[in-house]
Amino acid sequence: MSCLLVVSGATLDVDLVLTELSFEPEHLWQRGEPAPAGRVHEDSGFSVLVSPADPGNLDTQVEEALEFLDAYAHELRALIRARGLQDVYLHFGAVAGPDVAVPRAYLPPELTRRAGALGLGLLVSHFPAGIDDGEDALRT
Repeated sequence: MSCLLVVSGATLDVDLVLTELSFEPEHLWQRGEPAPAGRVHEDSGFSVLVSPADPGNLDTQVEEALEFLDAYAHELRALIRARGLQDVYLHFGAVAGPDVAVPRAYLPPELTRRAGALGLGLLVSHFPAGIDDGEDALRT
């Protein structure tokens, strides 16, 4: 579990989009291919590792996401205009400890402002401590 950039669209030409980007996908899928849990992908897309920080360290994920936004702002602006793009967002993984009744995550204004200015959404997935398959859930 970490922070990922997730890009998808029902008619997105992933191969074409990736030729315009300098970062490499962590995971790639195509519409119609098998997906986890016996499903079939309804769109095409990819995810890019933005921060490998542990999900227990959301602050580091946020810091590294801000660095990613700085490093790739020009490419992200172009990506947002890709034909067939329907969704692009930063997906943060967070661990909710056993003593937490209501999981929550604070995302600072600097991140929300800069991500929003680039047209990126934000998503935080909370996983109970000790869940090993949360990483797979983030990637699809």
